[in-house]
Amino acid sequence: MRSTRSKRYRRRFKKIGMTTQVLVIMYAAVASTSVLSSGTVAYYSNQSSASTTISSAAYWWDGSNLDFIGKNTQNVKACAPIEITVELKNKGFDMTETTVFEVYFAATGNPEQNGDKDGEGTVEKLSAGEITNLTYTAEKDGFYTFKVYQLPGFEDNYDEIQEIWSEKVHVNCNAAKNEVEIEEDDIEIESEQESETNEEEDQKSLQEEKAKKEDELEDTSDNKKEKEENDKEMKEDSDDAEEKIEKEEDKKEKSEEEVKTKDIEKKDESKEKKEGE
Repeated sequence: MRSTRSKRYRRRFKKIGMTTQVLVIMYAAVASTSVLSSGTVAYYSNQSSASTTISSAAYWWDGSNLDFIGKNTQNVKACAPIEITVELKNKGFDMTETTVFEVYFAATGNPEQNGDKDGEGTVEKLSAGEITNLTYTAEKDGFYTFKVYQLPGFEDNYDEIQEIWSEKVHVNCNAAKNEVEIEEDDIEIESEQESETNEEEDQKSLQEEKAKKEDELEDTSDNKKEKEENDKEMKEDSDDAEEKIEKEEDKKEKSEEEVKTKDIEKKDESKEKKEGE
């Protein structure tokens, strides 16, 4: 009885095992067919944890990350046409493909919201950390902004192309004209100040020259006075010398007269003495 029951269970499990094997083989065949018919590409992720993704996309994101590094509105004080520039940096990995930038314009307001496309250009491949300048010739006065498209698959989003916007660039002709007028006014003021300074310097030079002449005249007067005093002293010295000479001559004459008188007296005495003998 037990033997018959065991045989019955063996036959039942044998049928279940064969059915399971057939299902496994069919699932493996279907899975193989699905894998062989789909596109095969490399998967890139800049995250530390690995994940497995099967996609039929023809392009895989290279890990680049473009970003405008200008923060404030540029106020270009000039009149159109003029070349405007914004800075773009690759904060991710090396770009494997080029991408596109577009320029939008609005006479007033924000071109990102209410502007019209005014031009476009190409962003060349940037290495990791590289910065480039996007330039555009603005033909009208007003507001401009640049739009750049990230490469397909940015941050593993293959459903849509991501885009970034630059700061606004204001081509401000009125400010340029006002600045020119201010510069002209400043030049005029500087010219007037320079003229006043020159007049003051000329006046100062005249005063200095006048003072110099007065000093020279004073020196001349002092010299004349000194000369007169010297002449007076010399004259006095000369008069003193002449007076002294006259006195000496008078003294000499007087002395000679005294000598003559004595000689005469001696002769008279001698004569009288001879006559007395």
